[in-house]
Amino acid sequence: MPRDPLSRTLDGFLNLFRRKPPVLPAPVQPPAPPPEPEKPPLRVTSHVSRDLLQNAAYFSALPRAVAEYVTNAIDSGEPGKAVHCEVTVSPAEVSIADDGSGMTYTELSNFFQMHGENLQRKRGRSVRGRFGTGKSAAFGIASSLQIETVRAGLRSLVELQRADVESARDGQPIPVRTLAADQPAPGAPSGTVIRIRDLLIASPDPHEVQDYIEKLLSQHLRTHRVRVNGQRCRYRMPPAELTFDFQPPQDVGALLGRAKCRLRVSPDELGREDNVIAVFCHGYLHATTLAGRGRLPLVEYLFGEVEVPALDDEGALVPAFDNTRSLALNPNNPRVQVLETWLGACIDEVLARLEQREQRRRKAREARLLRSVAGRIKSFLDEDFLAIQASLPWASLPSARKPEPPEPAPDAPGKKRRPPPAPRPKPGLIRRGWHWLRRLLGLEERRQPAPLRPSPGGLVAFEIRYARLGAAAARAAYDRQQGVITLNRDHPQLRTAEREAGLGSNTYRMLSFDIAFTEYALAVVDDLARQAAAFHQPLDGSALVQQILDRLGRKAAGDLEARLPAAEPGDEP
Repeated sequence: MPRDPLSRTLDGFLNLFRRKPPVLPAPVQPPAPPPEPEKPPLRVTSHVSRDLLQNAAYFSALPRAVAEYVTNAIDSGEPGKAVHCEVTVSPAEVSIADDGSGMTYTELSNFFQMHGENLQRKRGRSVRGRFGTGKSAAFGIASSLQIETVRAGLRSLVELQRADVESARDGQPIPVRTLAADQPAPGAPSGTVIRIRDLLIASPDPHEVQDYIEKLLSQHLRTHRVRVNGQRCRYRMPPAELTFDFQPPQDVGALLGRAKCRLRVSPDELGREDNVIAVFCHGYLHATTLAGRGRLPLVEYLFGEVEVPALDDEGALVPAFDNTRSLALNPNNPRVQVLETWLGACIDEVLARLEQREQRRRKAREARLLRSVAGRIKSFLDEDFLAIQASLPWASLPSARKPEPPEPAPDAPGKKRRPPPAPRPKPGLIRRGWHWLRRLLGLEERRQPAPLRPSPGGLVAFEIRYARLGAAAARAAYDRQQGVITLNRDHPQLRTAEREAGLGSNTYRMLSFDIAFTEYALAVVDDLARQAAAFHQPLDGSALVQQILDRLGRKAAGDLEARLPAAEPGDEP
């Protein structure tokens, strides 16, 4: 609604006295930043010098470094052709010479490419080389590597020094000194010579190199010939008395493929290097294992090998083994997990059979030892009772009575059966009545019965047995009718001696002697006391027991002392 003129005039007058808001300056705008330059894209790179030296550290042992080049030599051979490789180890130089296919100068470039593709694998061959790190092996033990190779009449010679490797600080490619490149070499056979110089090892041992090659390339040494300082490498398998072959079950074979396992049992306990299951891929040793059974009893007698080509899977996200040549499997690989489980089951089966065999052997060994002790006790007791019979001619035991010889069968050839003796006729009734009447009238005296006369003693053959009668049973028992003394192996005395010292110890023999002698003395004296009473013969049982135990104890002591080892000069008596 429009305002009238008077109101507008009055409002203008009042505005002269009203406070006006301050006038703010306009904000200053900052200058725009200059445009950022475009950043280069990120790339995965490698510091070649550090990469090479780090891989070289895996080959810090001479045998492992030399074996790497020997393996390369075998891989380089033509299919179906045996490779001859000569290894020479000296304080100044180690050389590996082979008659394989050799390399052209272009192929040498691939040889020096870290983690490069293996040409033999590219050609479809199954070889050990996979990671492309073997060319660094020389720098784990030395400071100079020289390669001389001939292929198709062309010779190349190159050299790489540790100083050149260490000077490449910026990670740029390391220059390799070329001394000859595809030079004509008419008549020169194909092959390669690796020379490792300026060794970092004080005293290289060719025997260690030979032993390692024999273990690593065991199966290949049947075809290819490798010599170390003139000594041919051969696989020396420990002697085996038992062999077990296993094929994977269907579910395991679906993942491991054409795997096969052979376990062997050595007659002797094996050392650490031989007490392993070797894991092969295409005949090359990649790992050793005992599938976690290294602490089980009797496992120290096992060795063998398992061939699993499926472990050599380049496309696996988690490889079965790495490039360190540590002979260890990767437990995170699915195939390794299945392999270890299957191998464990195979080892458990063999160990179960060995345990059964060991129990049979242990029982047979125990039986032999106990027979030996029992035989010795028997000889003591037989001899002692002869001495008793010498002093007591009437002494006899049931076991001394010889049974009547059996009658021969009527149809036995050449034997006539003796007719039984005719029975004595009894006196008639009249004769017996006549004698009765005479005795009644006092004309004939009654016949007195003949006094008892001790029968002469006979030979006695005791028998000693061991049996498990239970811990609550007596430590020994005597069978009077059979003449058998049985010693209770379960009695705490004998059981403790067996556990602490063993059945073959003098401690166990001495305790067995003591128990058997005591049982014999008490039983024999008790039996003889009854005979003495029947025959009215004097017998001091307590004195006889003491005499028997003293006499047998002295004999046993002499027997045990003879088993002791001869005293060394200077030993106290």
